[in-house]
Amino acid sequence: MSVGPYISGAAHAGLIGWLVLGWGLASDPFEFDVTEVSLISGEAFDEVVRAGTPMAEVEQSPSPSAQVSPPEPEPPATEPQPAPAPPEPEPVPIPVERPAQADPPAPDPEPEPVPAPVPPAPVVDDVPDAPVAPPAPAPNLIVDNALRPKPRPVERLAPLPSAAPEPEAAVADQVQESAVPVPEPDAPTEAEPVEAAAPEEAATEVVTEAEEPAGAPEISLRPRSRPQRPAPQVAEAAEDTPDPAPETAAPAPSEETPAKTDPVAAALAAATASTAGQESAGSPVAASLTGDEIGSFLGQIGGCWNIEAAATDAQKVTASLIFRLTPEGMVEPGSIQRAGYTGGDANAAEIAYRVAERAVMECQTRGRSGYSLPPEKYDQWRELKIRFNPETMRLR
Repeated sequence: MSVGPYISGAAHAGLIGWLVLGWGLASDPFEFDVTEVSLISGEAFDEVVRAGTPMAEVEQSPSPSAQVSPPEPEPPATEPQPAPAPPEPEPVPIPVERPAQADPPAPDPEPEPVPAPVPPAPVVDDVPDAPVAPPAPAPNLIVDNALRPKPRPVERLAPLPSAAPEPEAAVADQVQESAVPVPEPDAPTEAEPVEAAAPEEAATEVVTEAEEPAGAPEISLRPRSRPQRPAPQVAEAAEDTPDPAPETAAPAPSEETPAKTDPVAAALAAATASTAGQESAGSPVAASLTGDEIGSFLGQIGGCWNIEAAATDAQKVTASLIFRLTPEGMVEPGSIQRAGYTGGDANAAEIAYRVAERAVMECQTRGRSGYSLPPEKYDQWRELKIRFNPETMRLR
């Protein structure tokens, strides 16, 4: 084994023993100065301060009478003596101001005496009767004689009062019923001639000014080909009805109350007339759907038909579309067909068709899930044909 471990072990053992025994590590303790402090009261402190303050003595200046001495008698003239020097003035003492003494602290206020507790009053089981208040005197009701109803003076007395008779009636002591002469049955009675009078002018409903619907296109309802169904009479009347212009005013019901043009009625009449002239007569849809229902449907589509934003040439095209609806009022996919146009060229007609198709597809889901139509009349509005006329829209 090498010598290194022995040397290291011996060195560590010696270091540990030196630290344990503490050879040369002792030191003298530090000295602490202790000052004794005693507590005194405020009065004792004031006395100590007053006793240690020197009192300055004030010298009194001599009075002039004391300084001036009586003149001494002149000595006999012997030899001239030098005159004595005048006495030097004594220094005037400077008064020393005495420091103001501190006011003694005010004594602590004496605590207020605690009042003695008041003994509780004894509980009495017997409760005295409550004093009975004297009854209040009845109020004196003074009724003014002027407010009292005065009976009307009547000369005649009867057990039952009766109202004053009419001026033309005869007055009697006893009440008698009036006698009406009965005509003889054999005597013929002459009937007074009655002038013929015409009844006053009247109407079955109140005629009001119809609200103009928002730019709605005209609608032309396509009839269904059902030969087994007879043609209704309404369609026959529609054939004889000429195609009125939308701006033509309807005849006034009376001279005093003229009626304005009803856009819904005008559109319905125009649609019925165009359907009767262009296609087969006897459309069951025109006979079943009312004017309000058609006007509501036109308003739904007209809200999305913005032909004013298209080109100027497209605003002169009247385009027609045919499409089918589901019972929920949704357009069947791929059912929209172009049914012809009037006015403008092919490019303008293409733009008008696109605007009309976009209006039909967008309005079915704008704020609703399908067009609002009467479900009980689904057979009548299953397939529709609409004519989009920009001129009619401008007039509305």
